[in-house]
Amino acid sequence: MDPIEANLHHIVSHSCQANPKALDMDSVNAIAFEARGIPKLIRLITHEDLTHRLDALSVMYNQLSRHELIVRALQHDALPSLISLLSDEEPMCRQRSAAVLARIALIYSGRTAILSKPGVFPTLLQATSDPHPEVRVTVFTCFYNVCQGPSLSLAVQQGLIPILARCIADAGETVECKVVTLETLQMCAEKSLAAITEAIDEGVIPHLAALLASDNIDLIEKAAEALATLCTDDRAKEAALDAGCIEPLVTLLHHEDQVLRINASSVLLAVSILERGQAEAIAAEACTVLMMCLKEENLMLLMNVIKTIGNLAVNPQGKAQLQPCVDRLETIASQFPEDSIIEASATEASRLLTWTP
Repeated sequence: MDPIEANLHHIVSHSCQANPKALDMDSVNAIAFEARGIPKLIRLITHEDLTHRLDALSVMYNQLSRHELIVRALQHDALPSLISLLSDEEPMCRQRSAAVLARIALIYSGRTAILSKPGVFPTLLQATSDPHPEVRVTVFTCFYNVCQGPSLSLAVQQGLIPILARCIADAGETVECKVVTLETLQMCAEKSLAAITEAIDEGVIPHLAALLASDNIDLIEKAAEALATLCTDDRAKEAALDAGCIEPLVTLLHHEDQVLRINASSVLLAVSILERGQAEAIAAEACTVLMMCLKEENLMLLMNVIKTIGNLAVNPQGKAQLQPCVDRLETIASQFPEDSIIEASATEASRLLTWTP
C-alpha cells in the first residue's frame, strides 16, 4: 500500500465521524486516486486564467462531496486559497469559492478549521456585503453549516449575530438570503443564550415581527420560528409586543399552512405570558380564534393553543370570553393519558376558567 493510500485508509478507518461506515479497499483506492488531484486543484483555483480557476473550483466542489477528500483538502491547506477568492473580480469565482467553503463546513474538522485559522471567518463575515446576491446566499449557507454542533458558540463569539441581524433588517436583501439567515439565527438562539442576548441587543425583534406580515410563506414561517425561540427572554417578549406582533399572529392562526400555524402559536404562547400580551391578544379577538383551534389534530399546535388559553384565562375578560370552550377542554383532557402534557394543560386551563374566588 503506497503512502497516500495508507494515509487515506487510516482516515477512512479512524477519523470519519460523519461517515463511520467501513469502506472496502476498492473504495479506498478510488478515494486515493481522487486525492492525488487535490494539491493540483488547490494550485489551479488561484491560476491567473479565469477559466482554469472556475473549472478547478467546480471540480473541487464535486470532489469534496466525500468526507475523506475534505480532510485531504484541509491537510493541503486549501482554506487560504479559497478565502482569497472571495475578493476575486469575477462573481462566479467568489460564489464557487464560497460553495466549496460551505461544503468543507459540513464536517467537524472543516468547521473547526474555518473558525480557528486566522483570517478565515472574518473574511467570510465581510463577504456578506458582496454586491451579488448569489455570493451572499452561498456565504450565509456556509454560516449555517458552520453553526452545526459545538462550533456554534465560537461562531457567535466571533461576531456572527450582528451580521445575521443586519441581513434580516435589510429591506433590499433577497428572500433566499433572509430565509437561510433566519434558519441560522434560529439555530443559534436555540443553543446559545449569548446569541439570544446579542440578537435582542442588535434590535432584531422588530424586524422579525415585521416579517410576520410578509407575503412570502417561507419568510413568515422562519421569522415566527426564530421569534418564538428568542421570546424565551422577557426583553424579546416586550420588544415583540412593542412591534405590534399580536394581530399578525392571531391572523396567522387561520392560515392553511400547518407549520406556519404551529410557529405563530408558539410566539403567541410566549408573549401571552405577560399581562400586556394577554390584554393585547384578547383585544385582537384571539379568544375566538383559539377556541376554533381546539379542533386541531397536530399535537404541538393543540398544546400551544391550550396553554395560551390557560394564559388568557387569568385575565377576567379573557376568562369570560373563553367560557364556551370548557367542555371541549374537558373532552380533550379525557382523550389523553393522565399526566401527559396535553392532559395536564387542558385540565389546568379548564380549572382556571371554572375557578371562582
